[in-house]
Amino acid sequence: GEVHNAGFVKGMRESIVPNLGPSGSLKLDPDTYATASSYSDLLRSVSVACRLVDEVAASSDGLAGFGLVRPPGHHAVPTGPYGFCIFNTISVAVRHAQQAHGLRRVAIYDFDVHHGNG
Repeated sequence: GEVHNAGFVKGMRESIVPNLGPSGSLKLDPDTYATASSYSDLLRSVSVACRLVDEVAASSDGLAGFGLVRPPGHHAVPTGPYGFCIFNTISVAVRHAQQAHGLRRVAIYDFDVHHGNG
């Protein structure tokens, strides 16, 4: 299954830049904003997280990985941004681990001060 609704992803790709305000940003919710580079930044973050999953899954010696990516995305929900997050990077990486590498269960250690929604 999808982590994010396809319409939401397409909407982010097509609507951020044309709707930037005078400050160069677009307010998506009370806590979340986007800038001209946000969509490419989001794709880069998701790509790095999925590549980390690939590297760890390919390791035969118990390799572990740590991905320090921004935005982390642990609050984003399937249909929209939430709490400073646009795409849920960690949920995309987990889904990638499940679909590309056949993992059924994945442990996430989120050391933020509060809960994630993913």
